[in-house]
Amino acid sequence: MKRHHVASRVAWVAAFVVLASSAGWLGAAPPIRRPLDPAGGEVHKKIVDSYMAHEWEDLAMLLKRDYPRNMSKMTREQRLDCLYIKKAAVGHRPAWWKNSIFRLDK
Repeated sequence: MKRHHVASRVAWVAAFVVLASSAGWLGAAPPIRRPLDPAGGEVHKKIVDSYMAHEWEDLAMLLKRDYPRNMSKMTREQRLDCLYIKKAAVGHRPAWWKNSIFRLDK
């Protein structure tokens, strides 16, 4: 009876070690990454390009419509870039700027 318990424990420990090493818990295997959809990279590029070109209307539309649809398809770094741009774009121009007659980008 005791042999059965010892063999059962050994089997469970061996199964755990195999599972842990395949899941990367023991640092033996690199994490499995799912392939990213290229649509996420395209939206990220459009957002960055609009921000850098000061195209505020296009940027607002991209952040409101396309970013939520494609954020799960982006890498972590791309999502962080978009969040930074979203926060920075709000304070980039004062609210009265769009009504100013002194705008240089007319």
